[in-house]
Amino acid sequence: MGFLILLFAEIIVLFFLSRIVARLLLQMFSIRLIALVFLPGIVVHELAHLLVANLLLVKTGHIEFVPQINKHGVKLGSVEIIKTDPIRRMMIGFAPVFVGIAMLFSILYAIIQKDVIAKNITSQPLQVVFYIMAFYFLFVISNTMFSSSKDMEGTAEVLLVVLGIAVALYAVGVRVDYSLLQGILVSQEGILQKAVMLLSFPIVIDLGVWGITKVVSSK
Repeated sequence: MGFLILLFAEIIVLFFLSRIVARLLLQMFSIRLIALVFLPGIVVHELAHLLVANLLLVKTGHIEFVPQINKHGVKLGSVEIIKTDPIRRMMIGFAPVFVGIAMLFSILYAIIQKDVIAKNITSQPLQVVFYIMAFYFLFVISNTMFSSSKDMEGTAEVLLVVLGIAVALYAVGVRVDYSLLQGILVSQEGILQKAVMLLSFPIVIDLGVWGITKVVSSK
């Protein structure tokens, strides 16, 4: 259970760091340059919305990958979603988070497989290029995967309904046996521990970028 809590804590830390880093970079560079740097992450973010919407049979409209500044902050891109029910709206809204986390773990897993990389990429300069690109994608995806306030429309309604059902079930005497969940967590403790270790990489990268931008902006 401890590693699961740490994993959620890391995701929360990464969320706030992504907001801080984006704000600092926007103070130093033009939005066009930011759009260019974060383009791969923006594309992944919006395509995740589009893919899940199509899987849930929700009609979509115009899609764009160009960031815009509005009164709520920076809008990285957008996919027009035709009005649907709150549950599907929430699933579409959170799609980039789950896709982003899956991609982060895939990239991180590839990074730590040094023997496999050395076997398949024999040229040392190409290995350097591989690691540079891997850490670049870690940075852009970890800073563009989180849902905006617009993406999370419908979430409050769904959570209120779920909370209401849970309270009603508790009131009539229904209790949940958590022993099965605890057993699963214990059996997968090694995987959770590795996930916690891997997710610390993008956090360290963001902290490094944060520190560098603070030093540069203070001069």
